[in-house]
Amino acid sequence: MGIEGIAVTAGEAEHPETSIPRAMRTMVLRLIIFYVLAISVMLTMTPWNQLAEGGSGITGSPFVRAFAAVGIPYAAGAMNLVVISAAVSSANCNLYLTTRMLLSLARSGYAPGWLASVSHAGVPLRAVAIASAGMASAILLAVFAPASAFLTLYGTAVAGMLFIWIVTLFTYLRFRKALAPEQLARLPIRMPAHRAAACFGIVSLLAISATTFFVDGLQYSVVSFLPCLAGMSIMYARKRGSAT
Repeated sequence: MGIEGIAVTAGEAEHPETSIPRAMRTMVLRLIIFYVLAISVMLTMTPWNQLAEGGSGITGSPFVRAFAAVGIPYAAGAMNLVVISAAVSSANCNLYLTTRMLLSLARSGYAPGWLASVSHAGVPLRAVAIASAGMASAILLAVFAPASAFLTLYGTAVAGMLFIWIVTLFTYLRFRKALAPEQLARLPIRMPAHRAAACFGIVSLLAISATTFFVDGLQYSVVSFLPCLAGMSIMYARKRGSAT
């Protein structure tokens, strides 16, 4: 589970002051092992500019191509199995997060109320069905429009992710500013130089968002996300207006 999963489940932790820092440290360690070290090993086996087939860009897993290039028997097949397992695990995690987010929004009044219902076993079947329908739609688009569907969906998701984390950092700064000194002293978890770190994160995310306009296939990431953002903003404004 990544940082999104930690953020979603933080409010349900029994002792967040100890479990959340431990989870964050474990996540950083896993990122170093499974990403940084793995990519370093891959690049020692095959130069980065030889991973693309025919020089036309990355058309498959770089790890699979690296093992195939050095001629290790069955290594490419094993890596394909690892890549597929990781993709299934990621899909399962995102299905869980989407379902929990829909349930939480429905219970807070920001999504249709029927999504808040659960079965006798406590399973939010309606929220699961909606999340599953979204995944099924993405699969169908990838099957029938493989040339453009993946990059369109991926770009929209990336733009949404960047926007969410920018808003999260702004909210964090406002939250810290609104707390009284005695409340700040009672915080169980405090980050040194929090204001500078949050500002650096906001600037970095804005810079990353700007670079999408210069990446082939992602030029319309921000543009395609704007209608989604407008729709959600209108729904939120109407809901907040009716509540007041």
